[in-house]
Amino acid sequence: IIGTDRLGFFPLYHASEGGRFLFATSVEPVLRQLARRTPDYAAWEELLTLGDIIGDKSTVKEITRLLPGTRIELSDGRV
Repeated sequence: IIGTDRLGFFPLYHASEGGRFLFATSVEPVLRQLARRTPDYAAWEELLTLGDIIGDKSTVKEITRLLPGTRIELSDGRV
């Protein structure tokens, strides 16, 4: 079981690549481990316009942010 604070001040970011599940409380550690990194321009626009990113997106398409209360399960190598 992994988790962060209930209010979402420290969200959990995750990605899966090459049979690996990567996660951290910030984008940078996950980003360093990815071979492919695609900018999410919609997320960047939200960040620059609104000062925050709405929903489960991150500034990198391969990385997703878990929303507070979200449950994920790893089974048979799949998320």
